Amino acid sequence: MTGSQAFLEPPAQVLEVLLRLSTAGHEAFVVGGAVRDLVLGRVPQDWDVATSASPSQISSLFPRVILTGARHGTVTVRLTSQNIEVSSFRGKSIWDDLSHRDFTLDAMAYDLQAGSILDPHGGRADAQAGLLKAVGQASERMAEDPLRALRGIRLAAELGLRLDPELRAAIRAAAASLKKVALERIRQELERILLVKNPSGALKLLVESSLMKEILPELESGGKPSSLSWLLNTADLLPARVPLRWAALMLGLDRDFSPLTAEGPQEALASKAREVLWRLRVSRRQTEQTARILYHHALSPRGPWDEGRLRRLIFQAGILCVEDAILLRKASLEAVGAPSQVVCSLGGLLEKLRLILSEPEALGKMRPVLDGREVMRLLGLEPGPRVGEILAQMQEAVLLEPELNQEEALKKWLLERLQTPAQAGST
Repeated sequence: MTGSQAFLEPPAQVLEVLLRLSTAGHEAFVVGGAVRDLVLGRVPQDWDVATSASPSQISSLFPRVILTGARHGTVTVRLTSQNIEVSSFRGKSIWDDLSHRDFTLDAMAYDLQAGSILDPHGGRADAQAGLLKAVGQASERMAEDPLRALRGIRLAAELGLRLDPELRAAIRAAAASLKKVALERIRQELERILLVKNPSGALKLLVESSLMKEILPELESGGKPSSLSWLLNTADLLPARVPLRWAALMLGLDRDFSPLTAEGPQEALASKAREVLWRLRVSRRQTEQTARILYHHALSPRGPWDEGRLRRLIFQAGILCVEDAILLRKASLEAVGAPSQVVCSLGGLLEKLRLILSEPEALGKMRPVLDGREVMRLLGLEPGPRVGEILAQMQEAVLLEPELNQEEALKKWLLERLQTPAQAGST
C-alpha cells in the first residue's frame, strides 16, 4: 500500500481545511473526484476531504459548518464562497476508508504533505486501461448501495470508460434492488446521465442491464434495446438541458409515436410525461417545461412559417420552451432518417425564431397593450364569455400584425371589427 508520486494543487480554501485539521492533530487527505481527475489528466472540479476527525471535532475547527450528513460522518465546511465536503474515515484509517468506496478510481487519496497518491486498489492502472472497476467484489459493492449501479453507468459515460465485465454483471444483478432506493436519488443520478455529452451509450446500458425497466417501466421495450435506438439517438442530437433531454426520453411513452407522421399538439404524450416525471420527483418547474416542449414540438416542417405564425407559436409555447420544441422536432426527425430538406427547413425555422427572440422584451411585445377592462369600457360590455372571445381575437391579431399593437391603432381595430350591433347602429 505505497503511494505514487503526483502533484495536486488544491484551492486556497481546501488547503485551509487540510491545514487546520492537521494542525489540530488529525489526519486529512484529498479524496474523490479531484484525485480521480488528476489521474485521468482532467482539471479537478470537486474537492472532498477525508479525515480522522469526528464531525463534532471538524465543526469545532471552523466557524461555518453545515451538518449535511453528520450522522453518516459528513459535514460541509464553508470558507468564503466555497463549500468543501469533509467526511470522517469509514474505519480506523484512510486505508480502511478507501476499501469501503465503490470504484477503484474513487478509492484513491492525495497526501498533500508527501505529495503522493495513495492507491491501494489499483485505480491508476484501471484508468490507464480505460476500465471502471469495483473495489473488491463488485456484487458486494452494488449490494451495499444499489444506486451504485446507476452511478457506475454514469461515470463510465462521463469519463469515457468501459465497464469491467464483473462490474457489468453486478450492475445487472442489482437492478431489482433499485426498488429500495429513494426516488429522489434515482432521479438525480438519471438526470446526470441525461446531461453527459452523448447519453445514448449510457441509456442503452440502462436498457440492457434492466435498470431502465425498474426506473421507467413505461419505456420497457420487450428486451429489444434496438427498438429504442432512434429515441436515444435523438437525445445525442440535443443540447444538454435537463427538460429538453427529458422530453427526448419521454417520446418513448407512446410506442406508436413516429416523428415522420406526428403533427399537431401532443396532448396525450404531454400528459403521460407529467405523470412519469412527478412519480420520479422531478421538480414541478422542469416537469412543466418538459410537458410544454412535448405538447408543442410536433409542428409541421412544411411552410409557410411566416413571422405571424411563428409569433403565435412563441406566445403559445412560451420563450422558455419554444426553441427546445423546435430542437426536439428537428433532432427526432434527423434520428429517424427524415429527408435532409425537412431537417434543413427546421434549421431555417430556428434561425427565424432566434432573430425574433433577439428583440428586447420579445414576449412582452406580443401581449396586447389593451386589457380586458379597457375592452369592456370601450365596447360597453359586461364581464362574460364574450369578453374572453374578444381578447383571444385581439391576441391573434397582434401576433399576426405586430404593428397593430399600439393603443390608438388597437382601439380603432376593436371599434371597427368588434362593435356590438347596437354600437354599430349608433355610430
